Amino acid sequence: MRLFGLTALDWAILFAYLASMVVLGTRFSRGQAGVKDYYLAGKSMSWIPVGLSTIAALISGNTYLGLPSEVSSHGLAYLLSSLSVFLAMPVTLAIFLPFYRRLDVTTAYEYLEKRFNVWVRRQASAMFVVWRLIWIAMVIYVPSLALSGVTSLPLVPTIVAVGILTTAYTAVGGMKAVIWTDVAQFFVMLGGAILAIWIATLRLPGGLSQIWDSGAADGRTRLFDFSWDPRVRMSFWGLLLGGALANLAYLAADQVVVQRYLTAKSDRDARWSIILNCFGTVLLVVPLAFLGLALHAYYGRYPALLRADVSGDRVFPYFIATEFPAGVVGLVLAGIYAATMSSLSSGINAIATALDVDFSQRRTVGCQADSESAALTRVRFARILTVAIGGVTTLLACFVGRLGTIVEIGLRFIDGFSGPLLGLFLLGVLTERATARGACIGSVLGIAATTYANFLTPVSFIWFPAVGCGVTVVGGYFASRPGGAQADSSLWVYSFRSQESKVRVNGRTP
Repeated sequence: MRLFGLTALDWAILFAYLASMVVLGTRFSRGQAGVKDYYLAGKSMSWIPVGLSTIAALISGNTYLGLPSEVSSHGLAYLLSSLSVFLAMPVTLAIFLPFYRRLDVTTAYEYLEKRFNVWVRRQASAMFVVWRLIWIAMVIYVPSLALSGVTSLPLVPTIVAVGILTTAYTAVGGMKAVIWTDVAQFFVMLGGAILAIWIATLRLPGGLSQIWDSGAADGRTRLFDFSWDPRVRMSFWGLLLGGALANLAYLAADQVVVQRYLTAKSDRDARWSIILNCFGTVLLVVPLAFLGLALHAYYGRYPALLRADVSGDRVFPYFIATEFPAGVVGLVLAGIYAATMSSLSSGINAIATALDVDFSQRRTVGCQADSESAALTRVRFARILTVAIGGVTTLLACFVGRLGTIVEIGLRFIDGFSGPLLGLFLLGVLTERATARGACIGSVLGIAATTYANFLTPVSFIWFPAVGCGVTVVGGYFASRPGGAQADSSLWVYSFRSQESKVRVNGRTP
């Protein structure tokens, strides 16, 4: 007997997975004495859960479905963008991580107030919130759309169910719940991808060799296009530079990621969590990419098995629904939901942290409270804020499809913020000339340049982070008057001569 295209065993596995995530998340509600416990897990986490959680947060359902589709349609070139994380990793370890750890901040944007002023901090935090609100809406919408199209599950109830369940354990358990559920979801995602490859291999007479040979014959295994033409969709230089800057934006300027290594109990754990994140991301995206080759080979050999109305991000769920045995369908669907819920919970928690710390409670010192009752009041407020954000993002997900196609939403409404946001941090960390006025002007110019490239030029989307970041840094640098007013508290810049971060108070090094 099937209900909405799934057997009773598949439903049982899927419900068991969803219930286990809620139970695991809510069990961390105890021991939250203040918002530092709620937002930063009491700074008690070791490097393994922090690193795995970061991977799960960034590999959303969009990536889980979109990467196999990208490889199946266009080839393996996009893998270079993921590999470019190794260019961003040493910069993060050497420059940005020491800043955040020494400042003892709760959000990344607190640094910008110390370096510039409160308005730059709020501008950057607002850019992050808008960026991630639209991103979260897509994180819920895209997998729900794909699943509803091939399993007969109604779209809106699917969106609402995922939103409610994830918001519930995120609000109750806080950051510790987010991290530990992400750890479980990482292994579910990895297992689902490997399982899908194994099934595809069994369905093809030539196995793994046929998958690779089929991809090579159709040009899907080609990695390098050394053209400097910015209109080329996936050039080596665009993937290398754009990918490196996009990954650096995540590692250095994205509260979703920065908040994780702020939960680490030591500088050593924070460093190793970043290293684990970089290597673990490759461990997950390589099977997803190979899955794309497997789908290309399978439907290339058996084209009649693919419905004419199924394409793009729907191919992988369709393959699951039509080719997998009962029980395995539920396991791999759990992998898709794991990718969705891990990113959703991470985004909701990070947005709540930014809105609370950067706007509502900016005038308090760190996350301290005057009394136990005040601390508990702030935790209650944090939970209410988390529920509200979960509700807003779930509602947005029901309507985000009206903004355009999935590609248009992702490239035009999301990628416009990562480059300028990174540019603000590079202005503060790498230059002493930059002022608050220059930083504000630079970020506005960066957003405008990225928007122009998105809508009015044939420039490939892989260059957007470089465009936004480059214009922000150059524009902000020259818009800053030499000797302009700096922040009165702590001016943090990076000294290449001594290769360490320094605190300068009122322009002098103590």
